[in-house]
Amino acid sequence: MIQAAELARPGSTFLIAYDGEVAAGYARLVEKEAPGCVRGPRPIELNRLYLLAACQSRGLGSTLIGTCIALAREQGFRTLWLGVWERNSGAMRFYRRWGFEVVGQHHFQLGSDLQTDLLMERSLD
Repeated sequence: MIQAAELARPGSTFLIAYDGEVAAGYARLVEKEAPGCVRGPRPIELNRLYLLAACQSRGLGSTLIGTCIALAREQGFRTLWLGVWERNSGAMRFYRRWGFEVVGQHHFQLGSDLQTDLLMERSLD
């Protein structure tokens, strides 16, 4: 039910990455108001970017994010922003390689654990 609602949400775009016949991962762009720490003009959120562990380090993540960047530009957006768990150092290295910089943070509840996402953004100009 949650995924059906996400797919149907206006301003939400999903991209699926395949490794041969296998759906190896996906990305989701969402048009929504950015938090105040995101200062770039005309922002869009990279809400999710996931790959199966067995499919990582094959260039699929780069293909996904490159396609997200190109699509956001085509749609007239000028800033791409995202949240990444502060303990996910591999993801942070990946995003930094793609030009993202930390601009803030926010907290979220995962079960009984209060966690922190770092908010990152990059220009699409």
